[in-house]
Amino acid sequence: MRRASRVLRGTGRFRRREIAAAAMVFPSVPDEILVQILIRLPVKSLLRFRSVCKAWRSLISEPFFVDFHLHQQSLRDPQILLLSCAGEVGEFCLESLADERGILERKLSAVPVESILTPSCNGLILIHRDYSQCIYVFNVSTRKLLTLPDCSPSLHVNLGLGYDPPVGTYKVVRLFHNREGDAHLHCEIFTLGSPEWRRIGEVRYKLDVRGFPASVDGALYWLTDYDSHQNKSEVIISFVLREERFKVIPHPKRCAGEKRRYMQLWEFRGDLYLQDSSGKPVMNLWVLKDHKEGIWVKNYTINLHRCGYALHDIPYVKPVSICRDGRLYFSLFGRLFYYDPHTETFEVVLLDLALCEILFPYVESLVPLRKEMKAFAD
Repeated sequence: MRRASRVLRGTGRFRRREIAAAAMVFPSVPDEILVQILIRLPVKSLLRFRSVCKAWRSLISEPFFVDFHLHQQSLRDPQILLLSCAGEVGEFCLESLADERGILERKLSAVPVESILTPSCNGLILIHRDYSQCIYVFNVSTRKLLTLPDCSPSLHVNLGLGYDPPVGTYKVVRLFHNREGDAHLHCEIFTLGSPEWRRIGEVRYKLDVRGFPASVDGALYWLTDYDSHQNKSEVIISFVLREERFKVIPHPKRCAGEKRRYMQLWEFRGDLYLQDSSGKPVMNLWVLKDHKEGIWVKNYTINLHRCGYALHDIPYVKPVSICRDGRLYFSLFGRLFYYDPHTETFEVVLLDLALCEILFPYVESLVPLRKEMKAFAD
């Protein structure tokens, strides 16, 4: 998800004093250049540099610096998260893939096998354990974990994490049924930093909750369930975090019918994408260019036959990440590929993913979590 950056200019008298104090460690480096250097460093380095002096620790923790660093990191190609079975019996390990060299870095050990992980929002992910009312927020880069208060006792259905740029708050949205056999979908919200969950009420739309919502520009997006949603013209539903209400948004004409069973919504590089894998073994990716006018543009049409594997039916293909140069990472047949749209060629990045699950992209982030608690060993 794209986050609005705060410009370094006009950071205020206090912040300029902090920058000046930090620059005293290297007196020959101008204040602005020092900040420009630091925001380009990985989180792991910045966490170590906090111990250089109090001024550096204060600077790296400043909200303007966290925002500026996040914006800088979002300009780079995102890293990819995956779960592997490299841990103890009954546990997964959360690892990241930085580039096509296939080198993995351990991020979190001892993730229980029944855990559900949601797509990243500014470097934060949700970890929810089945048969438990407890939900965790995890910063992949700082490896800090926040335990949320217990949610309502109910049948868990769907989770999403979003960021509201104008207010600067993160919200966890949870969809659930009150009891077994309850046909009505309910919604509750937790705002990070608040003491408890808030019930929003019943959701009048029948949503497709097989996957997770896409979090884009202050809203979460779901497809409607073609079988159970009565109004077939309502295809894509958004939940605006600031207004805390659901509404219908325009959709491409081709996804108005039952073919939406083969469609999914994703967030890539701050944009909302619609994956269409219906029909032949071809994957189409549409991007929403104009929310108000409902203008969708087809960015990718990928013939999966060319990846070198015999495809006799519609394969399960999952787009994973989009790079700055347009290359697309996707998983297929337990392998991770990237596709170059300029040459229309494929290359395998990871060969054997039989013991792994490809998750989603993320960017490095210093976003803090208040009242951080350690729930899993790492």
